[in-house]
Amino acid sequence: MTSSGAARHLQPRLGVVEGAGDAAEAEFAKDRWVAGELGINARRARDVVTFTGIKQPWLREAVKEWSRFRLGAGYAFGTIEGAGKNMTRFSTFLSTRPDVVDHTGITRELLEKFLLWMLAGSWSTGTRSNTVCFVKVFLEWGRRHRRACQGVCVSRWSLVSGW
Repeated sequence: MTSSGAARHLQPRLGVVEGAGDAAEAEFAKDRWVAGELGINARRARDVVTFTGIKQPWLREAVKEWSRFRLGAGYAFGTIEGAGKNMTRFSTFLSTRPDVVDHTGITRELLEKFLLWMLAGSWSTGTRSNTVCFVKVFLEWGRRHRRACQGVCVSRWSLVSGW
């Protein structure tokens, strides 16, 4: 896999990104996506992704945009479902920080506190690792595509995580 998250095995789904039709657009606007409703094959029990646990509206919309981009790039629906769960953890952390009202509040100091918060939690090592990786990839996507964090996050994240 390359640093941009693109893998050779992915098969792009261009219709997911744009021009998917009114029915699909209505589904993408929802905070709960069902793979079959979007015309995407997925394994049972991994065929629904929910963004309702992401409490910050600005973050929820950015994660949905990122998820749609990733579906269009060919990522499995189960990967998107995992992103929803992991970004919900980041949202839970942000809920403890009332001073963060939009993407401009994501700073190096905040990310350091997020890493400490994850360590203090009762999650397994794999869950902590997945969450940190998903947040990192999301922030990189935001910087690269001028979305969500609009360039303020990834350089600070790199300083924190060493990636």
